[in-house]
Amino acid sequence: MSKTGIAIFIAAATTAAGFISNYISDISAIKSFGIIAAFGILVSFVLTVTFIPSVLQFIPHRQALANKNNDKILDRILGSLSQSIT
Repeated sequence: MSKTGIAIFIAAATTAAGFISNYISDISAIKSFGIIAAFGILVSFVLTVTFIPSVLQFIPHRQALANKNNDKILDRILGSLSQSIT
């Protein structure tokens, strides 16, 4: 998170600023949309840096186990391929 946190913040801040710029519109629906969208972006930023990492700590890492099995299969395939070529 230390490497990606700043990038996530800058992306969220610039996106929220873009939506807040709709506030200067004369159309009330556009004003409301801009404020609601900016608020939604900021809420998603807070959830991204707080809630999601903590939830991911409780989810088992099935992908890592699947990669180990795939690596064995891939090693066998590539090994037999290299032996047949040479």
